[in-house]
Amino acid sequence: MPINFIEAKCQETTSVELFGLCDDPPPSQDPAYINYDTASKPGWIAEVHNKIPMEVTFTAIDNCIDVKRTDGTDESRSEGYLTYSDTIIFVELKNRISKGWLAKGRDQLIMTISLYNENHGLAAFVHKRAHVANAQRPFFESNFQSVIEEMKTRNGFILDVQTKIEII
Repeated sequence: MPINFIEAKCQETTSVELFGLCDDPPPSQDPAYINYDTASKPGWIAEVHNKIPMEVTFTAIDNCIDVKRTDGTDESRSEGYLTYSDTIIFVELKNRISKGWLAKGRDQLIMTISLYNENHGLAAFVHKRAHVANAQRPFFESNFQSVIEEMKTRNGFILDVQTKIEII
């Protein structure tokens, strides 16, 4: 069954220079969302810096777009994606210290990108990025390089591991 990753009800468009991406902790069944409170940055897992600024759309996937396996269970997927101009950035938001968060996040991104490509194609986008942001581990560690290289090899996406997303 086709998956519509472009559901209007799951999208929010903004052109502000700084905003956060949030995903409430379990057991919340709400989708990830944009937060504009720059004073206290409540719940921000990723910071989006839109320096130009240009119109950016955030589309929530997890808990908003129905992504099922053939047996009817939920497929593992990322929180959402940002689009602007000729760029798409798939985003996985984490807020944990436990081991394995990056590999799990990468796998969720790979699955989401694959399903998006099957249902909509990616040819319209010149720049393709994927982003894992972990509020508990905001800085990149060099031992993640193999995970980043694997992502580039598997689907041609550049994987970034940090809490700051730049709209360039």
